[in-house]
Amino acid sequence: MTVSAYLGPPGTGKTYTLINIVKDELQKGVPPERIGFVSFSKKATEEARTRASRELMLDYKKMVNFRTLHSLAFRQLGLTTEAVMRSSDFQRLEKELGLPFTSSQSMNVNDGEFFRLGGKGDMYLSIYNMARVRKIPMQQQFNETNNWNLHVNEMQHTIQAYKDYKQTLEKIDFVDMIELFLEVGEVPVLDSLIVDEAQDLVPLQWDMVDRLISRSKNVFYAGDDDQAIYEWMGVNASEFISRCKSADNSVVLDKSYRVPSSVHQEAASIIKNVSGRIDKAWSPREEVGGVSYHYKLNELPLHEGQWMILARTNYIANKIAVDLKNDGFLFWRNGNGWSVAKSTLDIVRGFTSLTRGQEIDKDGFAKVWRKIRVDRKVRTAGNRLLKASEEDSFSIEFLEQLVQRPLRDKKWFEILEVSDQERIYITSVLESGEKFDEENPRVVLSTIHKAKGGEADNVALLLESTKACCTLTEPDAERRVFYVGATRAKENLFIVDDPESKWRFQW
Repeated sequence: MTVSAYLGPPGTGKTYTLINIVKDELQKGVPPERIGFVSFSKKATEEARTRASRELMLDYKKMVNFRTLHSLAFRQLGLTTEAVMRSSDFQRLEKELGLPFTSSQSMNVNDGEFFRLGGKGDMYLSIYNMARVRKIPMQQQFNETNNWNLHVNEMQHTIQAYKDYKQTLEKIDFVDMIELFLEVGEVPVLDSLIVDEAQDLVPLQWDMVDRLISRSKNVFYAGDDDQAIYEWMGVNASEFISRCKSADNSVVLDKSYRVPSSVHQEAASIIKNVSGRIDKAWSPREEVGGVSYHYKLNELPLHEGQWMILARTNYIANKIAVDLKNDGFLFWRNGNGWSVAKSTLDIVRGFTSLTRGQEIDKDGFAKVWRKIRVDRKVRTAGNRLLKASEEDSFSIEFLEQLVQRPLRDKKWFEILEVSDQERIYITSVLESGEKFDEENPRVVLSTIHKAKGGEADNVALLLESTKACCTLTEPDAERRVFYVGATRAKENLFIVDDPESKWRFQW
């Protein structure tokens, strides 16, 4: 067996390289079914499948082993979705225990998430699951959590009740899924196994990878230890570093097609201070780009160009979302979708067109009609009229006929079912002229963790530090987070920091 390691600094074409490995294997006569492409990340595996399908003309049905580790375990164990804990199960558990949960288990086996922090019950289960994926005693994990509001006796009671609950229902969670695969899962026979984003694997997932390796001829690790930013999920980059150093072949992808030289210089000046990292010499784009420091986000020219606004925590991202709405920005929020539903803006635009004497098509008209405030009797009569109509386009006159009152002098927010808050925001968006771009949103708001793998012309990196988010006891972790955030920039990096903060990052 040959083990190869591919280290991919930001924007150096790691996925392109991995797809070429798949291509080479196919040219050697390896059937697609005997090529494994695994990752903890749904995003990584989906991108690999999409690109292999598009660039190599591979049928999706033949890429049976292009999966997240959870998805692979799920399939190899022959599980059904009914066997996995779901939201309704956690809701029942919440009632039984009297502790708040937020459906802490991800509902999609491809998501690659073990758990999510939320209510107090979630915190206890997170401690339990974190200890399992790290393969450490639960008491140790509890001590490291360091939350004064948590109590060890209550935690033990919650965890035992959770175990009993699963046993009674004959269900498993996402950590169980990996553990069960390690015990009894059928391991696929592979000519080549590609492990992408390997720096983000927890110890339990490494055990699963090793089980896959046991029936693989060739292994390819791919990742970047400088982008290992999931310590809070139990990740320790040292395992990835160790495996890369002991690999038969180790390749550094040394040319970035994203990062300009000024951003590269800024990021490199921080990441070089991380202890134990693999030194990787890579060159930026020829473009210089720009790096600048600012005190407030509103100092930046957000109305111009394409932007990614990155916050250290969801708490800060939520505050920024309010500010962006107040300023009339239409933006995409990673994990939450558009700041206002496209359908809502389409309805407003449709009604506005009607009041201006223009006609709109039947589909657009029907959406406007459904959103207008009318009583049940008028609604029923209007539905009959609309259904009976054979017209392809409709005017304000027909809408007035359905509504049974004049509308042409009315403002959209006077008759459409929207809240006052929505009205103010939608008005601002319309006045700004912002438009939806499904493929490439002009403004993206995200945490740094959720932006991993993304890019934008301009990146605003918010370092508005608080005691809660600036872990000065773990400076290497914060350096890597900064590095990932900064290297999303294709042109300009704007670093926003609170000048009065007592919790500045100690580089």
